[in-house]
Amino acid sequence: MGSGMRIAFCTTADLTGTVILNAVLPLLAADEVVVFLSARKRATDEMVPSLRHAWFYERSFPMEILFPSLDAAYPDGGGDLLTPRQLARRYGVPMTRVATPEDWRGASGILAFRPDLVVSSRFGFKFPDALIEAAPGRVLNLHPSALPAYRGQFPVLRALAAGETAIGCTLHHVATGFDEGDIALVTSIPVAPGRSNFWHVLNAYRSGIPLIAEAVRMARAGEALPRRPQGPGAPPRGFPDENEIAAAAAAGWKLVDPAELDGLLARFRGSEAVPLPAAPPAAATGS
Repeated sequence: MGSGMRIAFCTTADLTGTVILNAVLPLLAADEVVVFLSARKRATDEMVPSLRHAWFYERSFPMEILFPSLDAAYPDGGGDLLTPRQLARRYGVPMTRVATPEDWRGASGILAFRPDLVVSSRFGFKFPDALIEAAPGRVLNLHPSALPAYRGQFPVLRALAAGETAIGCTLHHVATGFDEGDIALVTSIPVAPGRSNFWHVLNAYRSGIPLIAEAVRMARAGEALPRRPQGPGAPPRGFPDENEIAAAAAAGWKLVDPAELDGLLARFRGSEAVPLPAAPPAAATGS
């Protein structure tokens, strides 16, 4: 295989996904890349008040309020971090938003692209068997836990609540089962007392960027990616309920701390501060 490849990269249209794109796209400058952004919203976004409150800061405010205003004012970027639209402009990478199963259409957009490598990180849609079979050994996912531990949703919060001293990050081959594919590469970060779940999630994914870079290097060189079967583990878990979130908060692990976001959001604007508006009350349940 030559130095350049066809790579499909999949992540979520939120603050963490945008930071991931800022780190990954420069690594893929020699490749033909398409990006798929999951904008999927689930019923739990409204049903669990604490999740609704956290996702206002992680998703609604940056994607629906801040980033559009920055795109209009600074099309080429105003800070050292770029919005998805600014990234698409700088790197010439097409980005497709998928919000519903009808948008996703069983990964039809990726299949039509015929990628040499598919990498997902924090993506909201399941890859069908047809995609896995179309790129055998080259469909990967970055998951913020040391698999097989903490499969499923919110693995970082559950690791923090369980008293883990480190948060793992696993690059694994995608299989039919959720978070059950063979392990390619693993890393970890130490737990930072006093920091939020958001901070740990963001930095776990950041720690996984070198794993993606190594997988891309190996794929460009025509090398087979490592494969180590996962050991036994608990089944994947779904979204936490209010009781589980409250128990984690009581142990010192907030879902999100708005104070942590100020400096991060300022990096998109190129200024010292980006004032955060008040989120909808955590107890609110309506739209």
